[in-house]
Amino acid sequence: MARRDEIGENTAPSADLRFVAQLNMLHSMAATLNSLDDVSEIAAAITDELHTILDYHNCRVYVMQDNGTTLLPIAFRGEIFYEYEHETLEELITHVGEGITGWVAEHRTSLLTPDARLVEFAVQIPDTDDILESMLAVPMTVGDAVQGVIVLSSLGYGAFDEEDQRLLEVLASHAAIAVSNAKLLQAERTAAETSSALLGLSEQLTQLRS
Repeated sequence: MARRDEIGENTAPSADLRFVAQLNMLHSMAATLNSLDDVSEIAAAITDELHTILDYHNCRVYVMQDNGTTLLPIAFRGEIFYEYEHETLEELITHVGEGITGWVAEHRTSLLTPDARLVEFAVQIPDTDDILESMLAVPMTVGDAVQGVIVLSSLGYGAFDEEDQRLLEVLASHAAIAVSNAKLLQAERTAAETSSALLGLSEQLTQLRS
């Protein structure tokens, strides 16, 4: 019994330290995301930095397009495994309500499964093997608006747990705000460029009339 108590006392602090370290890295990631103003850069930062917090074999960041139905994989990171190395961004494009990613976007709720094959609405990518794969998918939302979805997958059963889900949900909330702000900034830039082009055209027409 003493041996069991000693193990419990030694492992609990280790788990707490790991969680604190993850939170510190998460805060650092949030600051990085808030400093970026390009959607592609934000998505790339998520896939690059997330590996320091969570172990995964594959990470995909989907961003909702202006039509409100298409989820475009802006960033993708996969370990060198045959099961993942042949996936392309084009094959991963999905829509709201389609597959696990689309379901998460439609219902604005996370999905954690120890085996993706057990999810009845999961969609297998064409020409890929039916493998044992754990998945964690979390929506990026600002209010009622879905900005995208972060999807993690890993070979094997039960690679992710509820603590991983909570950490990814916190990151997704920061990422959603960063993506939303980047979209607004891009829209302002586009509007400014359009206004400038129209002004230049108007001046040219005025000169021609003169």
